[in-house]
Amino acid sequence: MCWMLRKKFQAKSVIDNCGGWNALLAHGKFSIQKLYCKLLPTCDSVPWKRLIYQSRASPRSLFINWLHGRLYTCDKLLSWGMHVDPISVLCGAAPESINHLYFECDYAREVWDACLHVLHISRPIEPFGTEIKQACKMIQGKQAKHELYGMLFAEAVYAIWIQRNARKFQHNFTCSQVVFRQIVYHVACRFNGPCNLLLL
Repeated sequence: MCWMLRKKFQAKSVIDNCGGWNALLAHGKFSIQKLYCKLLPTCDSVPWKRLIYQSRASPRSLFINWLHGRLYTCDKLLSWGMHVDPISVLCGAAPESINHLYFECDYAREVWDACLHVLHISRPIEPFGTEIKQACKMIQGKQAKHELYGMLFAEAVYAIWIQRNARKFQHNFTCSQVVFRQIVYHVACRFNGPCNLLLL
């Protein structure tokens, strides 16, 4: 069989797997959009997508938030058989995991608590999964304060990860209040509105 004929047979099998030509018609004509949608794999919707797509936080912080379940924390490295010190470098009090880093660690807790204080929110810091749900709920609000909440959350997650890496690999340590002020500065640079006064 020639190359062109083989390609036609392969294309026919793709169409058959999508339900045949009739499943790909729109108003009596072949629809590329329908074929594209049929070929896309079905993926579960993640609850934190609003934090990524509805936030004006910096792209680098949004990227780390998108990766949060895949960050190479010590517990993950140990599960792969690597020899690393399992204790958190930020607090030195417990084994490092994604849930410890956000926000069981005293250092991370101080940073996030200061961010909440800026928005006049006084409540206990919850586990990471609960904080993500809270941030997703807050960012749905229409007020500028709600958008600020999402931006502060994204920047705090990024800043804590950067501080963890700086402490682990460069032996640099920045106190939580300085990190908090850096977060507020980054948010203020990207946010225009009356709620900027909250950041002063």
